[in-house]
Amino acid sequence: MQRTYTVTVTNTATGAAVSGATVTLQNYSANRTSTVTTATTNAAGQVTFTVTLRPLIITMKTVEVDIEGALRELEVEKHVTNPTLTVSLPPFGSVTRTLL
Repeated sequence: MQRTYTVTVTNTATGAAVSGATVTLQNYSANRTSTVTTATTNAAGQVTFTVTLRPLIITMKTVEVDIEGALRELEVEKHVTNPTLTVSLPPFGSVTRTLL
């Protein structure tokens, strides 16, 4: 389901809004491709994204074939990569948070 998310960037020392910060959302589409959306915070320190947050889920199965050709599942391994949000503002560096 698509939702609207508002990110607010503030100065931790003063609580003041930070304008001009770059906010990057790395997400995954329904067909498992990576999507990157970048926006710059406004005077109120905010950016808005309207997206469906999706993790990338890859399932790997290890199977064995016996002498008669029958398959036997040995192991199932699931790898999950969640969307991330990165805020950067030179010269202060960047902060990345994992979503979901």
